[in-house]
Amino acid sequence: MRRSVLDDAAFEKLLAAAESQLKPIILVAYDTGMRLREVLGLRWWQVNLKLGVIELSAEDTKTEEPRTVFLTSRVREALEAQPRHIKSDWVFINPDTEGAWKDIRKVFRRACKAVKLTASGSTT
Repeated sequence: MRRSVLDDAAFEKLLAAAESQLKPIILVAYDTGMRLREVLGLRWWQVNLKLGVIELSAEDTKTEEPRTVFLTSRVREALEAQPRHIKSDWVFINPDTEGAWKDIRKVFRRACKAVKLTASGSTT
C-alpha cells in the first residue's frame, strides 16, 4: 500500500466527504500522526482528555516503544463527542458489528473516490 501525506486542503475535502463514523478516525490519524492500527486499537483507558494525551504502550506501537501522543483541540473535541459503550472499551466502534473495526479500508476508499484523491495525496 502506498503511503502519502495530505496537505490541509486535501484533508479538509476528505474529511467533508467521509461517512460520519469515519470522520473522527481520520481526524485523529491526521492530527496526531498515529498509525491506523493504533487509532483503531485505541481504548478509553489510554485516553486522558483532561491532560490532552493518549498513552500508547510498547505493544500498541509498530516500533514497540511506548509513547505519549498529544491531542490537538479538534481531536480532543472529536474524542469528547465519541459515545462510550457500556459493553466495550474501544474508542471507535464499528457500527455494523458493534465491535472494533476490522476493515475500514472500504469506507476510506469511498471517501477518497468522492474527492478524487490521488495516491500522491492531492485532489484532481
